[in-house]
Amino acid sequence: TLVDEDGRPLGIVHRDVTAVNVMVARSGAVKLLDFGVALARLEGRERTRTGQFRGTFVYASPEQASGEELDGRSDLFSLGVVLVEMLTGIRVFDADTDMGTMRKIAECSPTDVRVATAQLTRELAAICARALARRPADRFQDGAAFSRALREYLTAKGITYSPTDSATELSALGAFAPAPASDGTEADEVDFASAAAVSGHATITAGESPKPGRSTRRVRAGFAAAVLGQNIDDPFGVEF
Repeated sequence: TLVDEDGRPLGIVHRDVTAVNVMVARSGAVKLLDFGVALARLEGRERTRTGQFRGTFVYASPEQASGEELDGRSDLFSLGVVLVEMLTGIRVFDADTDMGTMRKIAECSPTDVRVATAQLTRELAAICARALARRPADRFQDGAAFSRALREYLTAKGITYSPTDSATELSALGAFAPAPASDGTEADEVDFASAAAVSGHATITAGESPKPGRSTRRVRAGFAAAVLGQNIDDPFGVEF
């Protein structure tokens, strides 16, 4: 929703919303990193040629995979892929090859989504299914609606979850580097944890994230709601 000085929409689409690009600071603040391939109506911005793919195959939206026009709902689809990965440890449309992955994404079979979310509650699986709808018009139309659906689910389950809770849970999972020294010197490792660490596909520190289970699924649903409920920004001040 960012606009220029004259109030004209810049039409920014990140195009690379992935588990490793969604980072959470020790404080619980959420950052969306790496706008290097973002699409925007900015003067002098390099235009992507027709048929040229930008992003990460396994997290792409159907319109990305098919070379169609993109808007913010493409990023929300990618965020849906991240959500399912955090909840289940499964990348919904992953195949043996990049071409196979792109074909599965372009087709976006509801069956693939149902199989990936089969162990989730019916309500949570329905949220995932809507996030991963083939047609952009059938998805959540903005991040606020996506966040609201997750928060309503948590409320119905009697669960509250805040950025502070997120930071506490990630610390308990061993996802953060050791705390900075008391003398104020900087830690040797970056003080962020990624969504990939939460889903078990990557490790930030020496410890490994646990396999998805009932307890961690509840944590991850809350973590996802905390992510979606905040302003997600890049480290250079472009805020959404």
